[in-house]
Amino acid sequence: MRPRHILSEDEESFAREMVIHKDRDALVLNKPPGLATQGGTKTTTHVDGLLDALQFEAEGRPKLVHRLDKDTSGALLVARNARAAAFFAKAFSGRTAKKIYWALVVGVPRSTTARSSCPSPSSPAPAARRCMSTRKTASRRARATG
Repeated sequence: MRPRHILSEDEESFAREMVIHKDRDALVLNKPPGLATQGGTKTTTHVDGLLDALQFEAEGRPKLVHRLDKDTSGALLVARNARAAAFFAKAFSGRTAKKIYWALVVGVPRSTTARSSCPSPSSPAPAARRCMSTRKTASRRARATG
């Protein structure tokens, strides 16, 4: 295992500024767009790498229990202990956690309805190819609300 990166004061401050909720079992972070949740090839700055700054008074390092795409902003739930991590991970993997996605747009759509033809969420296709795949295609309707 690679040694962890020692965080600078700026990185620690940035991590702490993302915290919008903190209790005994969880942190909720306001993840900005452009910040990856986990590292990977050529990804050196990510939420997982900033978690050391978010230990606060807890005994252990916080644990990621789900992810948001790099270009997605939103609330990211982080467990503060092993028991909470197991509980939250089970909720996400069992799909009992309710996730809501909102899109903010500029301007007014010309039509009040739209149709998207993409594979169902259970499709084995990687996320980047899902809307190009023709297998397991499901049609979805969206209605603009005002």
